[in-house]
Amino acid sequence: MSNKIDETVEFAIENGIAHKVCERVLENGLMHVYDGKPYYNFESCDYTNLGYHPYIIEGAKKGAEKGIHNSNSIATTRPPEYDKIIKKFDMMFEGYTLLFTKTHLLHSSILKLLTTKDTAILFDKTVHDSVQGYLNLTGAKEIVRVEHINDHYTENNRKKIQKVKNTIADNCKKFERVIYALDGVFSMDGHVPPIDELEKWLDEFPNLYLYIDDAHGTSWVGEYGRGYVLDKFKNRSKRLFVTLALSKAFGVDGAVLVTHDENLRYYCLKNARNIIFGSPLPNPTYGAILASIDIHLTNELVLIQNRLKNNIYAAKIAMDKYNLGPIKREVTPIFRITIGNKEKTARVYLKVIKEGFAIFAPLAPAVSPRECCLRISINEALDEYTIDRLFRVVRQAIDEEEAEQRRIKENQ
Repeated sequence: MSNKIDETVEFAIENGIAHKVCERVLENGLMHVYDGKPYYNFESCDYTNLGYHPYIIEGAKKGAEKGIHNSNSIATTRPPEYDKIIKKFDMMFEGYTLLFTKTHLLHSSILKLLTTKDTAILFDKTVHDSVQGYLNLTGAKEIVRVEHINDHYTENNRKKIQKVKNTIADNCKKFERVIYALDGVFSMDGHVPPIDELEKWLDEFPNLYLYIDDAHGTSWVGEYGRGYVLDKFKNRSKRLFVTLALSKAFGVDGAVLVTHDENLRYYCLKNARNIIFGSPLPNPTYGAILASIDIHLTNELVLIQNRLKNNIYAAKIAMDKYNLGPIKREVTPIFRITIGNKEKTARVYLKVIKEGFAIFAPLAPAVSPRECCLRISINEALDEYTIDRLFRVVRQAIDEEEAEQRRIKENQ
């Protein structure tokens, strides 16, 4: 796998897809500047653009007045801001929360703590690498890769859902505990899991634990920005664990674990390795988090969410208008346009970039080698005209590429 990753990254660098240097961000996240030229931002995962909000920037400056960093373990000494943040997060996310410096450090700590001597971990084959990468370190008796499922009402997806359920049922009979790990919003195409099914499974299988990474669902949806999963889940089971990323639409940095068991929260606080041995967040980040919380608790977030939702609908219309793929059932800010192999994808990508749009092109092994794609991220600062123009440019780029390949084939 490492060789494949090295080859992919090298190819991406050579074709201007990876290791780019963004010199500046303009107009509160609307434009990214590369080589002195502004490009419309369709690549960032800060869907709300809160990372450029003046109030949050001032919050970071205020935090910096206490010094940049405290070099000590949170388990020995933590700043008062930590407890202020936790108290507010408990209310916002309707649970018992813990704050971590990074999502991957959260996953590495909590998955290991949840794993008993008789645990099987099932993971959606598309769950983020920050989850997958630590499964072998948990000590689980068995680790099982299962099909990716979503909430689409297609016959193929229904079969996959039943297959995953059967795998869960089989493992729940064999093991004391079964953890099913998956994404709340899939980062490559914006698909979401079948929440109704997941809730039924929690009721049906008393030793099933759901571990859902809702990094791409945080802030842009739900009351107080609690995210897609917590917004949709009715069952606040003690066996439901949701993780949220503060480094995307929340506009700052850090990660949050949401549980519904106060005793378990305290257990994790005492035993999570990255709390015991890790440093706290920098003081400017604490200040920025508190400022972002202030915005999340006001009607300003609702207005931001509504602007984003309008832009998402504009993107859905444009996807259909230019025949760029199946119409998304979900109202999420991530759109996938499958192109083909990496060479074709790179050529289409460069045509789109040339027209003044910054986008992202996932390549294998992040996606199937024959299904490399363009990932379009929608943010609240865009407008309907610019969104429509991007999708029109993508359609033209694909048509030009396919016409060129036909000409080459005919001349051979």
